[in-house]
Amino acid sequence: MNNRIAQYADLRLTLIQPTVTQKTDPNTHEIIQPSPMNLLKEDKALRDRFLRFVIRLQEEAGISQISIPFIELPFSSFREMLLGIKRSCERSNQQPIFFVDPSYLDFEAAIDFITKELQAKIVGLIYRPYRNVPLSYETLFKYVDKDVAFLNTQVYRLDTQNRDISTMHYLPFLGNDLYSVMIPIPFGKSDKNSPKIEGESIKPPKPPKDKLDYVKFFDRKSLQVNALSDELSIISELRNQYEKDSIIENILEHYGEARTNEKIYTVLTALSKVNELNSSFAEFNSFQKYVNNNSTKDYLQEKKVLQEALRKERQYSTGTNTFNQSRLG
Repeated sequence: MNNRIAQYADLRLTLIQPTVTQKTDPNTHEIIQPSPMNLLKEDKALRDRFLRFVIRLQEEAGISQISIPFIELPFSSFREMLLGIKRSCERSNQQPIFFVDPSYLDFEAAIDFITKELQAKIVGLIYRPYRNVPLSYETLFKYVDKDVAFLNTQVYRLDTQNRDISTMHYLPFLGNDLYSVMIPIPFGKSDKNSPKIEGESIKPPKPPKDKLDYVKFFDRKSLQVNALSDELSIISELRNQYEKDSIIENILEHYGEARTNEKIYTVLTALSKVNELNSSFAEFNSFQKYVNNNSTKDYLQEKKVLQEALRKERQYSTGTNTFNQSRLG
């Protein structure tokens, strides 16, 4: 997989992150099996073995920038662990990229240590919504003018609590530079088995009435990700965008059949992903011009939904003018 991805990406990272979910008895609620995170926290020998294994896997895959998963330890132990990994990677001529969970109690101390003492130029973050950890995002704003890039991983494609706006398009206003999108759940997965951001309390989505609810297209004008069943104007916009492409026109001509034809559904889903990749990339290029001209306020004026989304997030902030600057350069 790494070799395949290498054809398309300059920066290739693989993060194997222990989860915090523990197994409990449904009747007594007693813990039957501790979470992987707790196992690693409590057993140093197991923790060291796990880290060696993770690093070795990346070495054998030919990855030179080694992702170091976040393990929630008291800060003194966390600091000692990172120092040991840094020394080990230097001996092997490797570059470690340390990941931190913004919900970590000592998040600010961890970021300061990684950027200042370890002199890291890229810091990995496990995505948490701003509303859950506003103080941690405030920490990132200290680095707006610093030569440090923050990479958010497992980012939701859209914010269902914020008008379905594309999450990655408001992350630059939250001190973020790079991102990777959470792998989408397969069609037909139940809510019970669906992956979710750990630690985030959200209402379960309503069961879709239309299969086309699963096919979502990114809209550059609003920065929202809209379901095809709700926004039939998407078809008209796509026709204008790909007016000379007979293959895509044929897909759009028969899009309604995706409700009953699995092959057409698969093709339509693929089109939505390719279109979003192209449209999102083009939108970031456009946005970058505003950043370079120091005119991100003008960009916000043009993107009313984004402005509203940031205003909604601002209510969780302790600052007063947090979102006027963007990290994307």
